[in-house]
Amino acid sequence: MSLRDTREVAQPGAPPAEGDERVEVLVPSYNHAGYVDQALRSIFRQTVAPSRLLVIDDGSTDGSPAVIERALADCPFPAELIVHQNRGLCATLNEGLGRTTGKYFSYLGSDDTWEAERLATGLRMLTAQPDAIVSYANVWFLDGSGRRVGCSSKGERYHGGDMRASFLAGNSLPQSPTVLYRRSAIERCPWNEASRLEDYETYLRLSAVGPFAFCPDVIASWRWHGKNASANVANVFEHVLDAHDRLGLELGVGDRCLDETRAALYFRYAAYFLDAGDRATAFRYTLKGATGAPSLPALAKRLVKLTVPRFAQRTWAV
Repeated sequence: MSLRDTREVAQPGAPPAEGDERVEVLVPSYNHAGYVDQALRSIFRQTVAPSRLLVIDDGSTDGSPAVIERALADCPFPAELIVHQNRGLCATLNEGLGRTTGKYFSYLGSDDTWEAERLATGLRMLTAQPDAIVSYANVWFLDGSGRRVGCSSKGERYHGGDMRASFLAGNSLPQSPTVLYRRSAIERCPWNEASRLEDYETYLRLSAVGPFAFCPDVIASWRWHGKNASANVANVFEHVLDAHDRLGLELGVGDRCLDETRAALYFRYAAYFLDAGDRATAFRYTLKGATGAPSLPALAKRLVKLTVPRFAQRTWAV
């Protein structure tokens, strides 16, 4: 049930993409009253404007709709706000996809921002690579106050082309603020509304549909403030394994490949649990993933960390 009538505004401004280049943008909003104005104004400043902006507030309780209404009064292209009871992010993304019609689709989280060339860059990549179904790029990482604390170019092994192997292994996963979808592809792979992590399964399914185009430019900012769903390592890992079980056949991946990938994932995630102080889970996952260790020395080093007291490790290091 809608809690508020939709609002539509249209004002002159930057020319939107037209014809075959039409791109429509969704902002799924939820309890980001302190950030959503920045997110929206970063869309207003695009050098290639979207043909339409849709904002769906998913039952915020912090006054976000009022902030959004004030910001949309300055929107230089057609925009609409919908406010309804909470349904979850994946349901909101599917609703936004269904309510838009452009050849290209993109969404921006209500706590993230775009650089001015973000849409222009994505459109340029997909135009140059007509077989690619998704374009993505690098992001700045921000803390809760908006300070840059890192960049994906420093740690991610991003690339383009066939992404199935990389995504199965949990590598090279695009940051959502940089992603531009061809509608014909994303409509085949809608978001799983039973999932708390909106993108991983979608990226896996898309990787079986066609190649991804990657641009090394930094075109957006992704905010880390301790409330992101991906902060829960155990939840992330459970979601990854579940997606493997359900999508292995769809991806055309054999059981042996899945077993090898899963072992490598167990070994890698064991390190996250070890860093978090959960040595029991880290030990269990290391044993499950022993065959997925990158080398015997790497396996031996992990086992030392798990079984030898830290003061002894420091003594040996000296």
